[in-house]
Amino acid sequence: MLDRIESLGNKVPHPAMIFLGLCGLVILLSAILAAFDVKVTYEVAELPPVSVTQDYDTGSSVADYTIPPPGYEPQGEPVIKQETAEIQSLLSVDGVRFLFTSFVSNFSGFSVVAVILVAMLGVGVAEEAGLMGALIRKLVKVAPPWALTWIIVFIGVISSIASDAGYLILIPLAAAAYRSVGRHPLAGLAAAYAGVAAAFGVNVLIKPSDGVLTEVTNEAIALVDPNLTIGITANLWFNIVSTFFLTAVIVFISSRMVEKRLGAYDPAEGERPTRGSADPGARAPRRRSRSM
Repeated sequence: MLDRIESLGNKVPHPAMIFLGLCGLVILLSAILAAFDVKVTYEVAELPPVSVTQDYDTGSSVADYTIPPPGYEPQGEPVIKQETAEIQSLLSVDGVRFLFTSFVSNFSGFSVVAVILVAMLGVGVAEEAGLMGALIRKLVKVAPPWALTWIIVFIGVISSIASDAGYLILIPLAAAAYRSVGRHPLAGLAAAYAGVAAAFGVNVLIKPSDGVLTEVTNEAIALVDPNLTIGITANLWFNIVSTFFLTAVIVFISSRMVEKRLGAYDPAEGERPTRGSADPGARAPRRRSRSM
């Protein structure tokens, strides 16, 4: 089973190519569906208009009908209307123009981007200053051999607080730590990678992705109930329990399955070949002495 998973995983294209292919698929589907004049009709419930009086410094006031403010109780039954959305081709002249002119508005209108920028600034300063690397090295250095896998996996899980620092620092460091105690370095590399990647969404602390997911959720909730929101700690207790649960699962798979599958580690496998040692059985040619 592991051989099949490894074989299929090696055939998966690069994520950037997958994303590019999905973008191309959306553009192609928009042209095909627009050619067949595909439309979607749906019902929308609209609340009665609210009369809002705007006062000005000149003493005059103007009545305006706007959308209901937060906390407003509707004074009547909502009106059910039907709206129709037509699919626009992105391969047409207007579609191509829309692709290139909506880049800025797509990002500026998405509140999650602001949270990401602020979080990445803080993480970048901590990482470039060496704080994250020093903490990871210190924790791995003081780990006893029997708890090495537990500590590496646990650090990998909580490394999401530092964004990609776990990928850059912990994974090669875990391979070196395993090799220093005579265990297979590929097993340490796999354990650290599983902790960093497979359990990236959970943590015992508030991580940058929590702010992103909270903003996305609140934007979706606002479409249903503008008065209902969730806080950044909404999933904290679930994340704490999931952190320890996933750590135990990853440690079990790494120790009982992956490391046993790799077998005993031969230190000679990790030695760099020296110049002229490509064929160990070959003898070095003798130098001919020059006669005077």
